[in-house]
Amino acid sequence: MVLPPTLVPVRRHRPSFLASGAAVLGVIALSWLAGSSLGGAPAIAGGGLAVVVDGSAGAPTPRPAESPRPLGAPPAAGEGSGSYAFSLRQDDGGAPVTWDPCRPVHLVVNDRARPPGAHDLVPGAVAELARATGLQLVLEGQTDEAPRLGDRPSFQPERYGDRWTPVLVAWSDPAEVAALEGDVAGIGGSAAHAPSGESLTYVTGSVTLDGPQLQAIGQQPGGYRRARAVVLHELAHVLGLGHVEDPTHLMHPQSTIATALYPGDLAGLAALGRGPCVALL
Repeated sequence: MVLPPTLVPVRRHRPSFLASGAAVLGVIALSWLAGSSLGGAPAIAGGGLAVVVDGSAGAPTPRPAESPRPLGAPPAAGEGSGSYAFSLRQDDGGAPVTWDPCRPVHLVVNDRARPPGAHDLVPGAVAELARATGLQLVLEGQTDEAPRLGDRPSFQPERYGDRWTPVLVAWSDPAEVAALEGDVAGIGGSAAHAPSGESLTYVTGSVTLDGPQLQAIGQQPGGYRRARAVVLHELAHVLGLGHVEDPTHLMHPQSTIATALYPGDLAGLAALGRGPCVALL
């Protein structure tokens, strides 16, 4: 059934699970954040884990950014007051880990379980987050890569060439991804790498969406908005936002109030769009 064109999010989060990947020449940190859900008991907010790896899984050839300056800038509206938190901070506990604003962030989509009428959910959320961060988010197209929670390789040269794997947005179901069982509608996470002499920088990530559950949500009054909010929330995790305690904001783990990106969400996204450029990544 086609999702109705109306919208308002209700979402809760399951406890996070942490995982590590591999990248050469430094530290890689993965922040697998709790999945969005729309029912059930309150749960613990997500977190992140940083580990030193031996590079056994390989890494792409380091290359300079496409531009010596950020490709865009977040709007002034992103400076509004409100609550926000970051998924991961640098080793000194100060600045947040961010994507390199001098490089595009590439995304691919596996739409195997995408509900009818939901074709614009991911492109719409990506466009909104690009405006909020100033980051250049590029939807490359379709992939047949299946979702893998916690052990997705950050470097897959046989599939994507000599580069970090693009962010994977996969429409799935509980039969394929057991973590989507129950009331979990989506799970998001990101991976960061520290090139030699550089700070941690996000290089890839993934979002896994429960297609059948989001289709059922979309058939309810206001369901399109609720489904879209799950996609926005999980992609915001990939960009570096964590959970907040303010139930009026989209990044609250159990909000039944938030209907869009609120001032704190926008302020946090704006900060994530002002990260440093990286010489080689």
